[in-house]
Amino acid sequence: MSKAESSGADADWAAAGRRRLVRINALICAVVGAFWIGLILFNNSWLSESELALGDLFSKSRGGGSVNDQFVLIGIDDASLEVLDVLDEEEVVAQPELDAMSFGYPFPRSVYGAAIQKLVDAGARLVIFDMMFTNEREGDEVFKAAIDANPDKVVVGANMSFVGDERGGGTMQLAMPSDSIVESTGPLDPRIGIVNLSPDSDGKVRSITFQGKMYNNADEPFRHTIVMAA
Repeated sequence: MSKAESSGADADWAAAGRRRLVRINALICAVVGAFWIGLILFNNSWLSESELALGDLFSKSRGGGSVNDQFVLIGIDDASLEVLDVLDEEEVVAQPELDAMSFGYPFPRSVYGAAIQKLVDAGARLVIFDMMFTNEREGDEVFKAAIDANPDKVVVGANMSFVGDERGGGTMQLAMPSDSIVESTGPLDPRIGIVNLSPDSDGKVRSITFQGKMYNNADEPFRHTIVMAA
């Protein structure tokens, strides 16, 4: 084979190799592209969870914030539900609120009224109930009296929810506390705060809407209880 023929054969082999490489790269790109398009169109939960996990990683790398020791959380726990197992029976019977709690949950709302006064007397700047009191119940008059006696020191919960209609649409509605507790002047009443939390797909809460307006009623703004506690 002459030198010219050898050079031509080498050039053909090189060109064929480049064409094969281009086809292989194109195939890889097509497969990867189809994979991602399939995830986006048919099941993007994996992408969402990956994004959330990456965000958590970045948050941890920045370090956690300090805990404000001015906040005290009081929960309704097993001890609250079994006061007779925790306290002496004579002590429970001697205090009307503890006696009422001994009959189980839900407690008469006079219990919450007494709790407000005890906490305020102990120096609490603000008492927030992360609870809903939408219906009238026993003890509301005592609860209301405690709220009225401590203006600007008590906040009770309201809740936003989406209510669907027969056409497949719906509106946001605001569930307010019963008038037997708070004679509300509206969502911006300083005694009322939103308690909604919106968890992500993995059940963790990463963000909160502090303040805003209901999209179907621009005249009804709202504030979250967390803002009111700040």
